[in-house]
Amino acid sequence: MCTTLIAGTKATEDGVMLVARNEDNEKNNWNKYVFGMRKPQYDTLAPDEKWTLGNGLTVPVPREKIRYCSIADEENIFEAIAPAGDHYFFEERGINEQNVAMSATNSMGINKKALAADPTVPSGIEESIMLTLILPQIESAVDGVKLLGKYVEEYGASEANGIAFADENEAWYMEIGSGHQWIAVRVPDDKYLLVANCMRIRCVNLEDDSNIKYSAGLFEFVEKFELLDSPERANFDFASAFGYFEKMNDPTDLYYNVDRLWLGQKILNPSTCQPARQKTYPLFLTPENPLTIENVAEVLRAGYSGTELDGEATRPIGVVRTAESHIMVLDPSMPDPLKGMIWQTMATPLACPYMPLFAMTDEIPDIYAKGNSKYDETSAYWRFRGLFALASRVGRENEITNEWIKYEKLLMRKHQNMAEFLKSNGDIRLASEYSKSILLRAADKASKMTRELLTRIAMKQTDAP
Repeated sequence: MCTTLIAGTKATEDGVMLVARNEDNEKNNWNKYVFGMRKPQYDTLAPDEKWTLGNGLTVPVPREKIRYCSIADEENIFEAIAPAGDHYFFEERGINEQNVAMSATNSMGINKKALAADPTVPSGIEESIMLTLILPQIESAVDGVKLLGKYVEEYGASEANGIAFADENEAWYMEIGSGHQWIAVRVPDDKYLLVANCMRIRCVNLEDDSNIKYSAGLFEFVEKFELLDSPERANFDFASAFGYFEKMNDPTDLYYNVDRLWLGQKILNPSTCQPARQKTYPLFLTPENPLTIENVAEVLRAGYSGTELDGEATRPIGVVRTAESHIMVLDPSMPDPLKGMIWQTMATPLACPYMPLFAMTDEIPDIYAKGNSKYDETSAYWRFRGLFALASRVGRENEITNEWIKYEKLLMRKHQNMAEFLKSNGDIRLASEYSKSILLRAADKASKMTRELLTRIAMKQTDAP
């Protein structure tokens, strides 16, 4: 249950391509492991072998073996169904050595008519294995769209999803609408796109091959099964044909998705007066001011306080049950190995700062690959999550969030200086050490804040009357 923001180079202050997402889950505690740049899972398999992924899908071993980084679920969460020792399950975001970024996925619902016409496929293409399969094979964002589309058409999809791809030149947003049907749109350079957990692609021209890609026979399929009353190739509504705007699995919750779309667009376009709780909102908007990492972080933490939906909306963008949040940027002005940068949180961004991590970093501090569903001081995830849980019990969660935002702004100022130095220096080793030191210092700060908060709580404790 995620929220995604994609922005083109002319929509951002620094001329970077940007892909951001909150990875939300149904439960609060969902430990994540950060992986540095490494070889694909199938690297040790012979070319003529078959590769079985974590959900049981079996495919021929890919020929391309591009290294990539990711963030994945801790290895034992799905041990009952994932192959033994499979560390590559539910990889949620990554950038590969070709400087292609992928964020997968926003979960979505399929309407009953579309699902009956083209049912989903068990152990097919799904969020749990999608990035693991696709990112090591692609050299551009549109390559990602085409390759993922090919797999969906051949093997079928297990669920509906929204997926983001970007390289330094283009950003694409893709939706899987049923078992074998999909569509993708190129995000205009001067626009941004906001996605909740409902399909968004509508009012697009299927003849515009430069900006639209889709499954073979998509329009004819929609016509045949009457998924739209009067389908038009030049004004095609994929979202209405395959999806619905209400909450997945709970159609009585009408505003679960659209409230977030309204809120995000209100933050980035405050002078654009859009009524709350419309059924649809614009697919693309030009931001009122060019986007910065700070702007995007504000959106990903956003709630409704001070808006007309304060006290009405029940699903903010920033929630406690976010497992991790990322803001990936591809900066054309940087040397090729340093173009990919990830601003990463461990756990919800309410409980953690966005920390700058160069994608090419291959060694991640051990504490970012430790822990499970129980508190563990040696786990970076639990250092951040545990502090926030403690603060929430004593009504100090806003204090912790604000402290991390203050710290995050300091990181952003320092990063500007480091990025300027690396533009001309190009020192990969320095960039890697810089990223690792920030990860370690932030985790240490979380431990220090926890000790200080516990001390304050203990000092205020009194004997019972």
